[in-house]
Amino acid sequence: MCGVGIPGVVESLTALQPSVYIDDALDIIAKDFCRHDGLGPLAAAEFVMRGPDDNVQADVVGYAVELLRCVGRR
Repeated sequence: MCGVGIPGVVESLTALQPSVYIDDALDIIAKDFCRHDGLGPLAAAEFVMRGPDDNVQADVVGYAVELLRCVGRR
């Protein structure tokens, strides 16, 4: 059974490998979620706070970077 948070996501992704779809998803995370002003962090802040928010954006970047690190992409 998968855990929660990043470890659970990593466990699930690892179980699905090898997969071109997982590779593509991780590429998108790397491209769109690892910069403070990237599409992912800005969209998350817009959704949660109705506009840019440094704390939300920093959290999104941190989670994305940690996920990629845990799956060996960083």
